[in-house]
Amino acid sequence: MRFYYIPACLLLIAPFELAAANTIKAAIGLNSSQLIEELDQEAELSLMPIEGSIIPLINTQPIDLGRIYDQGKNWQRHINQPVKVINRHNEQTYEGRLLSSNHDLFELLVAGHVMQLHLSDYNLVMDYQAAKLTPLFSLNDKFTYQTYDLSWQPQLSIFLDNEYAVLKQSALIQNASYKDLILAHPILQLKQHHQTPQPSMKMARGLQLSDMATESSGVDYVKNEITVPTNQDIRLGARQTLLFPFKEQKLKLNQIRSVAEIHPNPRSKVQHEIQFEQRADLILEQDAMPGSYQTFWQYKDYLLPAGITQLKHLRQGNQVTLKINQSQDIKAELTLIEASSLKLPSNQTWQLSLSNLSNQHQKIDVFHNANGLIDDYQDLSKQPLTQLEMRSAYRLKLSYQLVPNEKVNIKYKLNLTQ
Repeated sequence: MRFYYIPACLLLIAPFELAAANTIKAAIGLNSSQLIEELDQEAELSLMPIEGSIIPLINTQPIDLGRIYDQGKNWQRHINQPVKVINRHNEQTYEGRLLSSNHDLFELLVAGHVMQLHLSDYNLVMDYQAAKLTPLFSLNDKFTYQTYDLSWQPQLSIFLDNEYAVLKQSALIQNASYKDLILAHPILQLKQHHQTPQPSMKMARGLQLSDMATESSGVDYVKNEITVPTNQDIRLGARQTLLFPFKEQKLKLNQIRSVAEIHPNPRSKVQHEIQFEQRADLILEQDAMPGSYQTFWQYKDYLLPAGITQLKHLRQGNQVTLKINQSQDIKAELTLIEASSLKLPSNQTWQLSLSNLSNQHQKIDVFHNANGLIDDYQDLSKQPLTQLEMRSAYRLKLSYQLVPNEKVNIKYKLNLTQ
């Protein structure tokens, strides 16, 4: 999972009025958004469109778009003029005279010193002296277009205790423009094949927490697209990021266990130390957002960060497995006791040594990936709590229930063919 930079000041959003000219229908994506606006005479689009994305939905007359894109992307029209620029990463601003601009760099004269800066790191701030960036239309029409000025990122986490997992899902919705916006029941869309914007670029803005997100219906899967309907109007101030929670789920944890995958070397009798990973299963009560979830253990009045688990196919009724963190309660070693041949076919005898370092029961699953086809297998230790199960032609699952502070050696034999 990515870690997002969030300013320390977290504000609860209160009702307020925004000076937004148009109400916008928005499908908000991770990198860009698809907007629909209905304009009156001499009205302008609320946000800067991506070149080539404007589509008129009513009008059939030719529309001159050349001026729109020149103003939006070409700094050269402001050469030898006083300008103000702002860093996209840390909001550092400079004011001075723009001396030159090319595809990668621009030069700014600030207090007698020439600064050479990267265009990709800065936005040109258009104040009252500068021309407007967004296009102005002299006809009534409804337009759809794409913009980079509006985007969102999922913020996914799971809170764990000994019995339950709470899936918490939120959206960080960002208005990167210098305009106030009113979004009419926007939809959040997750395009997983799109590259997620860098968090340092996207989240270094004023963050506010929405107290109106309880009306969200949660995650929807429509036309094989993953969406979150907000079911309400959202107001976004200029350069504002809104933390928008949507429905959470409290789910019963099933089969908490420690799991290890091993690929032992049958040519060496050296002891192999085994690392276990905590896992648990849960069954979803409603659709959820796929992605990287940060897990936390609830301990007294604290939250202990655990691992990051990647979850997919989060549909209602589906069972998913959480990978939580590495187990600190089990010590394990695997040793080759005997091999009839270094080549296949071969009969191999292995010993798994387990130590439960905790005062709690521990269920373990070890998946032995053999170097040949498993023709037969046998439990030589005769431990009543040991279970051996073929999972594939090359893979054997060994399960055991450790009692508190138990130490045990489990021997098993594999007959391998080519």
